Amino acid sequence: MRPRDSKRARPLPDPTLLEPLDSDLLLRCASYLNAVGLARLGRTSAAFGTPQAGQQRSLANEAAHQLFRWSVTDEERRCLPKHDDDESNIGLFRALEQSREPLSFDKLAGSGLSLQENPARATNTGRGDWSTAVSGHVMRGGRHFVEFTINADRYAFVDLGVIRPVSLTNEADWMGSVDPVYVLSCYKHAVSEKLRSQRTTRWGDKGRARSAQLEIPCREKRRRTRRLTKIDNAIGISRLGKGLCYHFKVATL
Repeated sequence: MRPRDSKRARPLPDPTLLEPLDSDLLLRCASYLNAVGLARLGRTSAAFGTPQAGQQRSLANEAAHQLFRWSVTDEERRCLPKHDDDESNIGLFRALEQSREPLSFDKLAGSGLSLQENPARATNTGRGDWSTAVSGHVMRGGRHFVEFTINADRYAFVDLGVIRPVSLTNEADWMGSVDPVYVLSCYKHAVSEKLRSQRTTRWGDKGRARSAQLEIPCREKRRRTRRLTKIDNAIGISRLGKGLCYHFKVATL
């Protein structure tokens, strides 16, 4: 049996659907997407992913540019300088979205560490060796801070610090003690070289794989809250209500 209208069942080519729509309407449609959605749209549709004649940006990138400009605050803008390596507007908009997400520990390395139901809480039941919990939040510039609450029921040391956005590589390389804030060329040379090999142009001409940290000794059982502050290339630790920092350190980051 032949369909009553076979032409209606035939899909129209993509350009036929989009050509009657002007750029402003397409931009408005794209503005309902987040950065991940805009990236997918640009990859799957040439109309959105390829700059039109005389245009500097594709429609997907232009939508991200406008969404960033409309929603970013002055403080967020200082924290998110655009990279000089042709970073897309979608990439910058994604960085803005990520900066607004709740902080969490995204990577655990070493023995004895486990995440709680809340991914911003980690428990260490190991003895002796160092273990590390890392957040994937990337700090580009400006001022950032995070508060840590430490509950120690035995003598321990806790390092709070900042490290380049690198993979901690194979845990076997660390020989049982994962402590990226204390990797020097003369200490676990293989690990140091693997971290250094991940260097990118975004680290700058003098960028190094080394991190910066401040050590907090826990010599008695009690609850401690500390604020880690990073301002450009300096980090510091402060007790709440005690001013900015009781110890401030210039970091090589």
